[in-house]
Amino acid sequence: MADNRGRAVTIDPRTRIFFLLIGNLFIVFAPTQAVEAGFVLFFLLAAVVLGAAPQALKTAAAYLLLIVLQAFSAGWTRMWWGMMLFTFSQFMTMVLPYALLAVILVSTTKVSEFMEALYRLRVSKKLVIPFAVMIRYAPAVLQEFAMIRDAMRMRGISPSLFGFVRRPLETVECFYVPMLMSAARVADELSAAAVARGIESKARRTCLVPMRFGIADFAFLALLVAVLVVEIVINITAPI
Repeated sequence: MADNRGRAVTIDPRTRIFFLLIGNLFIVFAPTQAVEAGFVLFFLLAAVVLGAAPQALKTAAAYLLLIVLQAFSAGWTRMWWGMMLFTFSQFMTMVLPYALLAVILVSTTKVSEFMEALYRLRVSKKLVIPFAVMIRYAPAVLQEFAMIRDAMRMRGISPSLFGFVRRPLETVECFYVPMLMSAARVADELSAAAVARGIESKARRTCLVPMRFGIADFAFLALLVAVLVVEIVINITAPI
């Protein structure tokens, strides 16, 4: 759940949504991996300002490790394991910047704020409701995963790749099966809770959190648009 404490700057939830969308375009138009890494650093700095440093640091650290793994495995692509490592690291380095943006949005925005921001942006309720359920779904599943992992450790079974190789049948029985059952149950519970709270009501939704654009919002959006325009111009004018 998002919390306003620990934020150096508080911005409107709609600004954070625009940050997610424009940040995705940053990565799409990044001409080189070095530029992409620079944008990841920029996202990390934005996460620190918005109060999502702990969550963002984990994602950024994983991105850095994958870059190192990609550079290491590039010289061993003639070997089957080198090709697998290189392909995996290359794919994940393409995905993690987008994941970092999503982590920043989810960890700094409450579900009620997110829904109200989408409603004010005139987004259809058919899209708002699935997004709201999805945001609540991930933390609930992670909590179930932590409990299943603790239960496995009490039985001396490790929920890791090494544990799967060592004891595959018991790992599947004690981890994958309960995890699938828990995921299905959590989805049903969240859907029922959302309906009970009147998520399908046709009345206009209200929000206790005041939403208005301030100087920080306009300055941040202007910075994002300026960087995006410069990036697009560089891509257009760059020689093929």
